[in-house]
Amino acid sequence: MASSSSWPFSRARTISTLTTVQHGSAIAFGSFLIVHLAAPAVAVVAPSGEAVELATKTMILGRVFYQNAVTELTIVWGALGLHLASSFAKRVMLALPLHKRRPSSSKGDETIQGYSIPEHGPTDASAHPPPPQKRRRKPLSFPSIHTLTGFILAPAVALHAALNRLVPSRSSAPISDLSPSELDYSYVVHGFQHDSNASWRAITYGLYAALLAAGALHVAGGSDKIAKRLQSRRGRRVGNSGNSHSSGSSSTIEVGDSKSSPRAAAKSIDVARKAQRKKTATGAVALLGAGWLGWGIRRMNRESEGLISSWSAKRFDACYAAIWPYSATR
Repeated sequence: MASSSSWPFSRARTISTLTTVQHGSAIAFGSFLIVHLAAPAVAVVAPSGEAVELATKTMILGRVFYQNAVTELTIVWGALGLHLASSFAKRVMLALPLHKRRPSSSKGDETIQGYSIPEHGPTDASAHPPPPQKRRRKPLSFPSIHTLTGFILAPAVALHAALNRLVPSRSSAPISDLSPSELDYSYVVHGFQHDSNASWRAITYGLYAALLAAGALHVAGGSDKIAKRLQSRRGRRVGNSGNSHSSGSSSTIEVGDSKSSPRAAAKSIDVARKAQRKKTATGAVALLGAGWLGWGIRRMNRESEGLISSWSAKRFDACYAAIWPYSATR
């Protein structure tokens, strides 16, 4: 059993490993996401009346990449599962309290509440030891946008995957295992066009709004975190290389220069402001990308009205009705 003194080291190593898994799985899932989102993206620039057709052709080409036995298991379900598991485990680790090391006493001394008392009796300094300081509790902090969007995306992605991948493969009637050619973008926009159930339309609009907006902000925040970590590691490697070349040489470093301290503080503030501006710009670009995808879905929705046969609509309805919250509004 590890001692409390080794726990902070183990904790740091564990968090570092979880972060590596978190970032690696995000990159793997991102490769699928780029291909998956190409279909609604090209629908924006499709000729009039051909948005659904062009998006469906693009989607079928994409399925060659991410719907085979290897890639679907690894870069889709595997990467998503690893990302969720490592993110959850990392949050649990960060929430656990750190164990402070108790001051060690020399051999032959007694320890009372962390204070060493010599064998020959307390001295004047140790007769009345100061009371142990109480540990301050960390103030409750509001989750970051990146964390909040992750919480939003987890159930939204689960609903989206069940609705578009798992349920349509059921063999029971009337779904009868929708084939890939039948499961085109007319199935996606069917939820926006349900004439007899306004609740279904509201759920679909809410689902895709959450997927696009939260997804854009989460990707933007995650990309920034990955870039910073890679840059930090590169900087450490360069620093270690410089230290190895300068070994054996002596250098003098002045500490406490009154002129450099305000300058360093100003530089730190400037760096923080630039980082915040960069983060804001990245988020704005990501939201513009989400708006582009939303416009592609809107075009497909508008151009596919009245094109879905009654038999296909019945099978699509059965898929939607098999999943909560659609099933609760039948």
